[in-house]
Amino acid sequence: MQSERRLATEKGHEDPVHENFEATTAMYHRSADFLLDRAVATPDRICFIIASHNEGTLNYVNRRLGELGVPPGGRAVLFGQLYGMADHLSAKLAQSGHLVYKSVPYGPVDETLPYLQRRAVENSSLLGGTGQERRILWTALKQRLSHLQQ
Repeated sequence: MQSERRLATEKGHEDPVHENFEATTAMYHRSADFLLDRAVATPDRICFIIASHNEGTLNYVNRRLGELGVPPGGRAVLFGQLYGMADHLSAKLAQSGHLVYKSVPYGPVDETLPYLQRRAVENSSLLGGTGQERRILWTALKQRLSHLQQ
């Protein structure tokens, strides 16, 4: 984010980074609403992916889809997360019938590692660390193993 801010300052552009998490989330929701309205109005002409690891945002979009009468599984609105991140959210969306894609960054190590590092830092703050995801995975594992003991 610092490099984006520096570049904007050098070029005389407005700061492209929102002040805080809440402002970023509000803008993402407004952008999603804009696209959702277009998808409902012209379902055969628009297709987009809600690419977020933010559970609140995913719940928001899912709720808006329901309000707009868009059933899960349509091809106009898809969901996506990075492979290995927020898998519990991907599974929840898929179980609801939504199409979910997992992204795998590909490219030179000096480009992909910084990208993945930024995403990991962002996601750890969203999930309160990886503790939440670990607890979910551990609970699911125990449930599956408990069937073997019977």
